[in-house]
Amino acid sequence: IEAMNYDYGWQMAKHGYMTISPDLRVFGERASIGDMVRTDRDKCNVHFIRGAIMGIYTLTLNIFDFQRCIDYLETRPEVDPSRIGMMGLSQGGTMTTFTTAFEPRIKAAVVAGWYNHRRNKMVLPDSRYSCFLETKEDHAFFDGWLTSFTDSDVAALICPRPLLIQTGKQDRIAWWPMVVEEFEAAKQHYEKLGIADRIEMDLQDCGHEAHVDSGLRFLTKWLKEQPVTDAN
Repeated sequence: IEAMNYDYGWQMAKHGYMTISPDLRVFGERASIGDMVRTDRDKCNVHFIRGAIMGIYTLTLNIFDFQRCIDYLETRPEVDPSRIGMMGLSQGGTMTTFTTAFEPRIKAAVVAGWYNHRRNKMVLPDSRYSCFLETKEDHAFFDGWLTSFTDSDVAALICPRPLLIQTGKQDRIAWWPMVVEEFEAAKQHYEKLGIADRIEMDLQDCGHEAHVDSGLRFLTKWLKEQPVTDAN
């Protein structure tokens, strides 16, 4: 928790945000029971294979779950449904990217330690950044990805809503020059609409971690100080 700021949900709550932090499928209280998953295999990998055989993808199931979380948040009297944001690290970054793309009720997003150019990543000779399954990204895979689109294309579905991309130069999940390249591709969508101020990158000399300070600043700017509406 201390090294990677895994408690960013708690830190958000301490700064006045009504925060919900659900367990993704196969994690926490939703983990497999008993011997269903061998201890020497990553649970994301195992459940991806089991689901894909039946044409079911854990990514889309998790998107559905997050949409139901938003349904719940909208029932809370202390929640302003016009100011809902999302922040996630690693697989949480995966889910923030895709859920925000599919869910217009999310008005601003912070993606940490995940955004990348996946096609290039798969062919890099450096073993730190190669082998799709060994890097545990199979939880985010479905038919058509990489052959038809990549991360900047998903970001185009988030546009014109505010988006902050966080990454570290020592992050072994993504090679940062490719993250910058893909960020610049996404930024073009915002520039064409004259809203380049709505997309930012926070690149630091650190590892796989959430940058809580910049995430809080970004979400406070767009959700509290000048909330995004359909009009602007």
